Amino acid sequence: MGGNTFNKRDMELISKDYFEIIRRAPCYIELKSKCTGHCWMIYKPGYADKYNFWLYHKHGEGDQCYHLHRRKNCLEMVIREIQNHDLYQINGRNIIFKNTIT
Repeated sequence: MGGNTFNKRDMELISKDYFEIIRRAPCYIELKSKCTGHCWMIYKPGYADKYNFWLYHKHGEGDQCYHLHRRKNCLEMVIREIQNHDLYQINGRNIIFKNTIT
């Protein structure tokens, strides 16, 4: 399998306590945050790119399209970004930065 597939270590970082997995494909995974219900797609491009992970977001499964939220270099940074976004939502959209990966 190529470098753009999600391996066992990647999947272990995606906590099933925090996320519901909606769909998984070789180069992307769709998740739903159990905290906010927001949906996320983590994409691993299969070509040379400055960033190894592209993070897309939508506010719920009923929304038709994802929008590009961020691009990050490692999956840990992607998960931290999602968790920080959840804190932002839960706290009335006030900016709070916290490293929440456990």
